[in-house]
Amino acid sequence: MKKCIYKGALKSVYVDKDKAEKVFALSYSKSDVLYEALNTARVEDTGLDIPRLLNVSVVDGKWTITSEYAKGETLKELLAKHPENADAYIEAMIDYQIAINKHSNPLLVDMKSKLERQINELNIPADTKYELDSRLPELLTTLSYAMVITVWKTLSYKLTIKPDNRYYRC
Repeated sequence: MKKCIYKGALKSVYVDKDKAEKVFALSYSKSDVLYEALNTARVEDTGLDIPRLLNVSVVDGKWTITSEYAKGETLKELLAKHPENADAYIEAMIDYQIAINKHSNPLLVDMKSKLERQINELNIPADTKYELDSRLPELLTTLSYAMVITVWKTLSYKLTIKPDNRYYRC
C-alpha cells in the first residue's frame, strides 16, 4: 500500500516498499518531468550512490517518476532526536558535498545556464530581462553564500543518512 510522504502543490511523493513515486500535478509540463528524470540519470552516470531511476510513466494522466526508495531517518528526524550531534551531521553534509564535487558529468547544465534560460523564458519586458541577465554573475556569487544555508535547510528535510553511511535524497 502506498504511503504519502510529501504533498505539495506541484508534486507528491509516495512510498511503496522499496520504491518511491513522485507524482506531478496535471499542470506540470512533460518537458520538466523528463528533464528531471534525465538529470537523475546523468547523476547516476557519475557513479554517485543515489537511488536509481526505475521508470517514467503516466498514471491517471499525471507524469510519475519512480525510483528506488532509501529507508532510514532523514536528517531532520535525526536532528530532532539528537540535537547534540548537529556538528557531526554538518560534517557528514560537508563530506557528502565534497564527494558530490569529485564527480562530474559534462551533460549536466550548470546553474548559470539554467538561470539564463529561465530569465529568457519569462514574460517580462526586454529591459528587465537585460537587467536580470547583467546581474546574474553578482547573483551567482551571492547564491554561493546563500546556498550553504539553503542546502542545510533542504538537506535537513531531504537527506537520509543510512547506517552504512551512504546518503540518499528523498
